[in-house]
Amino acid sequence: MIKRIYLISKDIFLLCLNEKWLYGFLILALLFISMVNVPFWLKDLEPFKEMSPEKNALQIGLFFINVFLVLTSVFLSVICLSHFLSPERILLILSKPVRRSEYILGVISGLYFVLLLNWFILVSALFFILFLYTKHIDLSIYLGMLPSVLLSFICIGLVVFFYTIIPNFLSGILSLFILLSGFGLTLEDIKKIEHLFLEKLIRLGAIFLPKVNSLFGISFDMLKIFEVKVNKLSTILHTAIFISVLNLISVYRFKKSYTLSVK
Repeated sequence: MIKRIYLISKDIFLLCLNEKWLYGFLILALLFISMVNVPFWLKDLEPFKEMSPEKNALQIGLFFINVFLVLTSVFLSVICLSHFLSPERILLILSKPVRRSEYILGVISGLYFVLLLNWFILVSALFFILFLYTKHIDLSIYLGMLPSVLLSFICIGLVVFFYTIIPNFLSGILSLFILLSGFGLTLEDIKKIEHLFLEKLIRLGAIFLPKVNSLFGISFDMLKIFEVKVNKLSTILHTAIFISVLNLISVYRFKKSYTLSVK
């Protein structure tokens, strides 16, 4: 089973790399990331005086890496799913000794590999620019940027989940909406709500939303940009469970929907 999932994910990965727009998007992301040079060039400018040029550069890099990874995750997932989950391709796949669960998990894994490659290229570009100025090899940048990978995996999980319900571009829009909701209300804001039922309802909803703020907090803390008090283990476990549950539901939805369609 694992071998078949790996072979499918490898096929998806190679086919995704043939998408020409992906390279254009990556080049655009690298151009924006090159803006991390600005704090070193204009370090006497008022907005950059509060922190060191390196910390300002890390903030800019973190922002653009997350923005482009999220957009790439959404667009790539929608485009690839429209191709790999098309009725013609599904009928072709189902004629082979491959389980539906193996196929959808292979598709998800293939998308993960593409995003991991994008993440590595973007973070390496940031690492290289910082090295040019600081002359210091700091591999902790890769560790500090790992929450961006989790954020990308959340996006992919959301798109696949919604695509099994609404197989069109609306799955991408809904995914972005849920992701933005993950910024959500803080516990302090929730406590200010006077209506007890509404407070409980919002608390319950907050449990099922991705903790985007906390993921950013982990990056800020690990990159030593700001001192942010965040429970790293709890946030990572919550995110891992969130992604796993989404994928399990997507597998179930995919098996059920296409079983019905074949019948």
